Amino acid sequence: MQHFDVIIIGAGPSGSTAGAMLADAGKRVLSIEKQHFPRFTIGESLLPHCMEFLTIAGLEPAVQQQAELLGFQYKDGAAFLRRGMHTNFDFTKKFSSGPGTTFQVKRAQFDKLLADEAEKKA
Repeated sequence: MQHFDVIIIGAGPSGSTAGAMLADAGKRVLSIEKQHFPRFTIGESLLPHCMEFLTIAGLEPAVQQQAELLGFQYKDGAAFLRRGMHTNFDFTKKFSSGPGTTFQVKRAQFDKLLADEAEKKA
């Protein structure tokens, strides 16, 4: 019988990030995921603040290293068009600390990358 300090249900980005942080803190972590990775998931747009959490969890270097290989698009802003009105946001022009860039990711590959990296820490 194995004993764990924490059991995480779901190995998506939140579960993988939490698992990596807990493993770095010396906790014994078990992540339970019912699907096989890579798996199709909607939601590909990261915001720069997400990079801070990936950095804290020790996952950001793997994302940076694999970004081009996995087809993640560098992203430093966003543009919206609604009823003929165009709005542009430059993430690097901000008043708060932290990253001003991120990636547009392919979720199947992104989720698998995070889960694999978090598993290495367990």
